[in-house]
Amino acid sequence: EHLLSKFSKKPVAIVEGQSTMLFMAILGKAASKYQIPDFEYFSQFNWISTGGSDGIGWKDKKVTNVLKGKDIILFPDTGFFHQWLYDSEILQEYGLNIRVSRLLESKYNSGFLKYNEDLRDFLMLFEEDIQLLCRSDILVLKTSSITSILGELHPGKPFNNLILACFIFDGTKIYDLLFDQNEEFIRPGEQDDAVCKFAIFFEKKIKPALIDGHPCWVHQVYS
Repeated sequence: EHLLSKFSKKPVAIVEGQSTMLFMAILGKAASKYQIPDFEYFSQFNWISTGGSDGIGWKDKKVTNVLKGKDIILFPDTGFFHQWLYDSEILQEYGLNIRVSRLLESKYNSGFLKYNEDLRDFLMLFEEDIQLLCRSDILVLKTSSITSILGELHPGKPFNNLILACFIFDGTKIYDLLFDQNEEFIRPGEQDDAVCKFAIFFEKKIKPALIDGHPCWVHQVYS
């Protein structure tokens, strides 16, 4: 709660669990440190927790006075959206500017998340991507630095229709980038068997990298 006065202009995000609060706060700091656009949204908040769906009297008027004048968004656990929506209406009567995120509930209704899972559970589905994005030694590329394309390789069905495109960056650096058949970057963790088979057959030292802040596979031809 002390952060509410220390960073008084920040909006406030409220989750149920203390561990999720800490996870989101750390992820927000990582987004700023490593300039990760995928998580910039989460870096803007002061994260606090209720300590439970009905925990620590967080809906009491005296307790919520500290939130007056702040923009507040609630991230309820899956299955609790309507309860927290009702709670938010009570808090609005106290004069709070508050809304409830539908993010997790939509994932729950589509079968992507289980009952009583939270924001941390959702983001941990992308644990490998998060670890990759938070590596300081990883190759970082930008599409704005591409000066020309040298060509493409389409090896066909034996390699799951992967596409290898060779680009020149900044006029001197040459990199091969892997795409799927829809011409989307292949992220580490996707089509690993096909990527490994491709790398061995064509003798490419493919490694994870970032392009415009998004994970991809790269073979460094010349740098």
